[in-house]
Amino acid sequence: YPLLMIVSFRQELSVNGVGLMGTVLVIAFIIHLVPTVISVFLFRGNKLSEAAALRFGTVFQSCGFVGYPLLKAVFGDLGAFYCACFVLFSTLYMWTVGAFMLSVGKKRSFGTHLKALANPTLIGAVVGVLLFLCRIKLPSFLMLSFSAVGEMAIPLSMIVLGSMFRELPLNEVFLSIDTYIAAFIKLIALPFAVLVGCMIFGISKWTSYICILMAALPTTVCAPLMAEKFGASRVK
Repeated sequence: YPLLMIVSFRQELSVNGVGLMGTVLVIAFIIHLVPTVISVFLFRGNKLSEAAALRFGTVFQSCGFVGYPLLKAVFGDLGAFYCACFVLFSTLYMWTVGAFMLSVGKKRSFGTHLKALANPTLIGAVVGVLLFLCRIKLPSFLMLSFSAVGEMAIPLSMIVLGSMFRELPLNEVFLSIDTYIAAFIKLIALPFAVLVGCMIFGISKWTSYICILMAALPTTVCAPLMAEKFGASRVK
């Protein structure tokens, strides 16, 4: 997946492109901040670990594994580029705020959270941004290799997720009202709020479409992995 991030930033640097990139990053911040604040007041009747996992699932979307192929199919390479911008912020937010959310009630040093930032996805995104801003072009054969290897991450992640679902008590998941509350906020309320916000602030249609699609994505496939890593429940 880090290689896919590097490939996604293979665009010509322009004032318009940087401006749209900034707009996407600002909207990405709002899309993450609003459900973070709302989730604080939700799931208070659950165990601490379960509430942490549900809040995490309410905030973070599968912008990489689902959003990337979706935006690339709809908008082409430019869609993949702006999706990568969204993933850059989402990954940074996930390994800082998200890690803190899942670690509630557990003693973890600041150094532990800082060390978590050195993950492959974020490193790949930073490298991609640097190549984009510095106008450095890698050889075509190298980019083709990166693209071929990077795109393998999407189906492989689905296989890993499916193997983890095998261990979950699905009857409890589907019969839990908390699951439907999280799904409503994630799949209906948040995309509608983004749509209204884009209309109010006069965001261009093209940028609005991208941000609405990203807001409407399901919970990140990394949620069970992150919950397990930080000792929270794997219920989403």
